[in-house]
Amino acid sequence: VGYVGADQRVMVLCVPPAGNYAIARLSSADESVWNDYAPEFTAATTDPNVGDAGHVLGRWVEIAPRTIAVEIDILFSGSGISAGLGQYFITTPFSVAERSISAATGAVYMLDSGTANRAGIVNVTSGGDNYFITNTPSGDVDNDTPQVWASGHAIRFTIVHEIEWSGF
Repeated sequence: VGYVGADQRVMVLCVPPAGNYAIARLSSADESVWNDYAPEFTAATTDPNVGDAGHVLGRWVEIAPRTIAVEIDILFSGSGISAGLGQYFITTPFSVAERSISAATGAVYMLDSGTANRAGIVNVTSGGDNYFITNTPSGDVDNDTPQVWASGHAIRFTIVHEIEWSGF
C-alpha cells in the first residue's frame, strides 16, 4: 500500500512466521470513505437540462486497489427542464481500465414520477470515460426512451469497475 502515516488505519494480513503485511488503507473513523465528484450529464446531439431545482450528483469509493464503486443521482426538477436530444452519457470519475470497459455493468433505477418505476443496466462506453444506460427492451436511454424526461423524474445507478489510475 506504500507509505502509511501514523494516523492511518490499514488492513493487515498476518502470515506467520514471515510477518505482517499492510494490504489496504482504510479510512479513519472521522473520514468519509465516499468522495464526491461532479459528473457531466450529456446527450449525443443536445445536452439535457435537469432544471433549476434538479441535480446531477456523483460519488465514488475505493473498495479494493484500483477498484471503485460509483453512485449517480440525476433528478429532473423545477423549471427550465429540457430532455435534450440523443443517447445519454454520464462522465466517469476516472478512466476505466480496459478489461472493465466491456465487463462492468451496474443496476439502474428510473422513476417516471406518478407513472412507473423502471429498471435498466449501466455500462461503460468503449473509450472508458462515460457511462451509458440501457432499458431493455426499449434500448439505450435517451431524451424519450424509456420515457420523456420531465420534472420529478430521476435516474439513479451504482456500478463497480476497475480504473486505470490509482493515485488517489
